[in-house]
Amino acid sequence: MDHVAVTRRTALQDGAIAARILGNALSTLADEMATTVFRTAHSAVVRDAMDFSAALCAPSGETIAQAVTIPLQLGSIPNAMRTLLDAPFGKLLLTVVALGLAAFGIFSFCRARFPERT
Repeated sequence: MDHVAVTRRTALQDGAIAARILGNALSTLADEMATTVFRTAHSAVVRDAMDFSAALCAPSGETIAQAVTIPLQLGSIPNAMRTLLDAPFGKLLLTVVALGLAAFGIFSFCRARFPERT
């Protein structure tokens, strides 16, 4: 076998493995989002019937990962994202929400890493 062919095949396999790992990581993240919604829900509909959906969307509004919940609502997420992106302040609103979620993630990490000592 040619060294270049072996290297090319190895690179393709590595790319496929990396894509699978990234896909699984995004699916796990969406499942964690759904678990958080379920654990913190005050609504009996969400808690008992698990009547909600969770998904991660690309900047264009396309769904890139979805949680294992009721998939009926997931079909409307790309349309809702597109509508929001087309709104006058939609991109700004999504940016503010994303920054808030990132800040909450950092806060949660710090709180878990450095618990208060009483």
